[in-house]
Amino acid sequence: ADFASKFEDRDAFEEREGGIARAKVEQLETFFENDFIGANPFVGGARSFFAHQTDGSGPEGLPLDYVFQGMTARLVADARGYFSVYIINSGMNDVIGNTIRRYMQDRSQLNVVDALVDVVASRPSVWDRLLRVSLIDLEPEEDPKEAIDVLALKGDAMAQSMLDDLGRETSGRFLAALLDRARGRAFTREDVLAAGREVGVDLEPWLEVWLEQTSLPGFRLASIDTFRLADADDGSPRYQTLVKLANEEPVGGLVTVEVLSTVPDGEDERSSQGPFRVDGESSVEIGVVSSRTPKSVRVEPYLSLNRGPFATPIEGPVDEDAVREDEPFRGARPAVWTPPDSEHVVIDDLDGGFSIRASEGGSGMRLAGRERDDVETDGGVPVHGGGRVGKTFVRFDVTSAHGRYRHTVAGARPGPTGEAGVFTTAVERGGPWRLELHLPEDGSGAPAFARSLKRWTIVIEDGSGTNEVEFDAGNGSAGWNDLGTFEVASGELHVVFRGADKDSLVIADAVRWTPPRRPEPSAAVGAQP
Repeated sequence: ADFASKFEDRDAFEEREGGIARAKVEQLETFFENDFIGANPFVGGARSFFAHQTDGSGPEGLPLDYVFQGMTARLVADARGYFSVYIINSGMNDVIGNTIRRYMQDRSQLNVVDALVDVVASRPSVWDRLLRVSLIDLEPEEDPKEAIDVLALKGDAMAQSMLDDLGRETSGRFLAALLDRARGRAFTREDVLAAGREVGVDLEPWLEVWLEQTSLPGFRLASIDTFRLADADDGSPRYQTLVKLANEEPVGGLVTVEVLSTVPDGEDERSSQGPFRVDGESSVEIGVVSSRTPKSVRVEPYLSLNRGPFATPIEGPVDEDAVREDEPFRGARPAVWTPPDSEHVVIDDLDGGFSIRASEGGSGMRLAGRERDDVETDGGVPVHGGGRVGKTFVRFDVTSAHGRYRHTVAGARPGPTGEAGVFTTAVERGGPWRLELHLPEDGSGAPAFARSLKRWTIVIEDGSGTNEVEFDAGNGSAGWNDLGTFEVASGELHVVFRGADKDSLVIADAVRWTPPRRPEPSAAVGAQP
């Protein structure tokens, strides 16, 4: 590794705190912290404090070894490590390239190891196994590569959630108590529970949820309310953001909420609160106070069906003149939220009603839903590996895309006769139904990928025939776009997405059907008003 060239201009470090000596130490630290081939001395050295003195026994032994080692590394060296011999192969350059791209996308939130775990461990196949097999039933001999990644995904989240839920001091006292009990031998589940009792924590529910269950929470952003508060005593402005968050699954989980605010000619201001526990099938309201005008909210679950953080822009400008005299609220409190009844029929690209139709002249086989062994797939659709999207539909994450828990799209440049994205549903009654399609947003209010969007051909197929619409996606709007009202027959209904222009990117995100309103019952003849 070439360290010398960075420090050839010694004068550049004169004004820096600690000078060139401090800069050299930080460069070495960064080099080793970003190592993922087993040579991180911070992670390795931390093993002496726990893993080299005891380890686990029984079915929970393996995952708890991983979790407690992760906690120790964070407590002793503030480090997170990842190593799998399976990344050192012919595809290693692709892994490195995708890791760098992932890091550059969100480097304010990630370090290189976090980005690597996102690329390598947070794959659909790993999530599928995580949701299918509990940690105590994990059999590394069956698929050691995937077992390592399941532990990296769920075990790391388990370690971080325990640290943040208990706090660093209590977590350290717990590990010390466990080590005192089991130094020189293998610890048991009862040892873990007894060490927890010593620090005043009942760990049985925690072990049951994380080790024995495969269920995860699922979070939805119910509402955002942002307003101006009275200025602080020192005259600085204050803005209150209230985020109502619902967990629609029966198991609870931890979340952190961050508010992003615009700073003119500078980096965005980040104000966060958490972590907070959101119990199963419940809602909370989380308050964040910032000194700049809020522009978006980011929710970061520790491990959930959302499979990662999700963000949404704050709609409309804050009324600077409407100052409320409310007391600033920072924290979380119980809230009530009932999902609104909707007359719409929505089909998302992750629903079973979405599929890929082969190119015209082909077999007509729908490929989505059929897993392929040669590539990583997500719901039967190949996962986008980075770079330019080609003629074959691939699935990738877009935080502003439509979705219940996850926010993804399927995209391709199929041309007029290539593959097509198909949204299918069944309608019980025919009539004039209104059709809309959803386009994700780029963060500024415009559609994402706008420069690559041109004309699309949208075909509506039902039992009575077809209707064809040309949609100018390049001039579309972020959010729902009205395609018109169509007379459709009852039964199966298909919406087919293709490119009208040869090189247009086609984004299949979601479609929404609105049924005709039922006529109001007429009053009987002679009835009294």
